[in-house]
Amino acid sequence: MYWCFRPESVLRVLLLFGILGFSIGTVLSIGKEEPWLVGIGAALVIAGCFVWPVTIMLDPVEIRSNVWFRPARVIPWNDVSGIERRTGGDIQVFGNHGQCVTFTRFHVDPGRFQDEVKQRARLNGVSNASAPPCLRA
Repeated sequence: MYWCFRPESVLRVLLLFGILGFSIGTVLSIGKEEPWLVGIGAALVIAGCFVWPVTIMLDPVEIRSNVWFRPARVIPWNDVSGIERRTGGDIQVFGNHGQCVTFTRFHVDPGRFQDEVKQRARLNGVSNASAPPCLRA
């Protein structure tokens, strides 16, 4: 079964309107405003494009993290070494070869994501990054 985890729709719509609004404002102000002000508008558009949220897909073979301007991060299920829940609510999935896929607090349904990864990767549990370290005997 395939699962696709995207950030909240409100976040994506807010970013889209910000990118479009700054793009239109920048184009309309060319020749009317100072060049440095137009440059700041263009920089805000570019920054908005680079912070576009990641889409995470789970399929029977692998976990995949897609962003439109970067290569996909892929971890096959047999290479998943662990899951860690961070203090802010982010969930990180680690691979045996240094790969890392981060499910942020802005994504939808973290419980389902965590359960699916545990089941597909055959992991026993999830480590908690905010828990105090324990001493082993």
